[in-house]
Parts: sequence; structure tokens; C-alpha cells
Amino acid sequence: MAAEKPQATTVILGKEKGKPVRFSHLHVFKPHLNSESGKEEYSVQVWIPKENTADYAAVTAAYEEQKAQYIKHEGKPGPEFHNPIKDGDKITDKKGNPKPVPGMWVVGAKTAAYEQDGTLVDPPQVVGTERDEKGALKLLSSSQVKSGDWGRASINFK
Repeated sequence: MAAEKPQATTVILGKEKGKPVRFSHLHVFKPHLNSESGKEEYSVQVWIPKENTADYAAVTAAYEEQKAQYIKHEGKPGPEFHNPIKDGDKITDKKGNPKPVPGMWVVGAKTAAYEQDGTLVDPPQVVGTERDEKGALKLLSSSQVKSGDWGRASINFK
């Protein structure tokens, strides 16, 4: 019998009234080149205000769940399994220079733009609060949301 594959853990951030999250380095409408990996990807930094303890607890629990699943299926995590949650007060750039995001937890989220076979991956969906005639949330365009905006985010930890 084959071992079951780890399941993604989904977290919705900013859903509590009056406690949105902020989007930074928003690359969700078209992929960008990751200078470290050399691969094209969709990505965003989600900033969670430190007062928003519920969202921080949810994202930390999702990370710990994925880590536990990884250990169960793959063994001890190596350096490729990194924690995407950073303390914004302590962030530094690649050279070690301080580049803080005071009062925030910073969560990096990304996904490859292409499958291993070269096919393009569907971009992340960005939706607003308005609904269409079928009741589905309407998609937003790149002219309607940008880095620095506040809102909700649904992140899958895999």
C-alpha cells in the first residue's frame, strides 16, 4: 500500500472584522523571475499586524501541521523546508542589513508559474467582496489591487 501524500493546509487571513492583512511585493497577476531560484513564480508577502494574534496563531499552526506531515512522510526536514513566517522587526536583506517591517509578522507565499513539463500554472485568484449573478465572488484585475493594499488572503501550505 502506497503512503498517503501530505494534504495542503489552508489558512484564511484577515477575515476577522477590522483586522485585515497587508499585501507587499505583490506578483499574483503575472509571474516574475525569482532572482534566487532563477524560476518564474507568483508570489506575495502577507503582513500580519502583531496585534492580530488570531491570524498569527492560524498561520503558525498551518506551518507546524505541514512540518509534521513532512516529517511523517519524508523524515527530518532539510534546508529546503523553511519557515515562511518572519518577525518583521528582525528582517534583514541578503547582506544582513536591517530591513524591518515594524509591528508585523511577514509571511512569504509563492507558487511556481510553470509545471515541470513546462505548462503554465493558473495564476492565483484575486477576488473582491462583490458577487456575480451566480453568487461567486468577482475576480479583481491588476488595476484594482496593488502592493500596499489591505485585505484578506487564503494561503495553502504544502
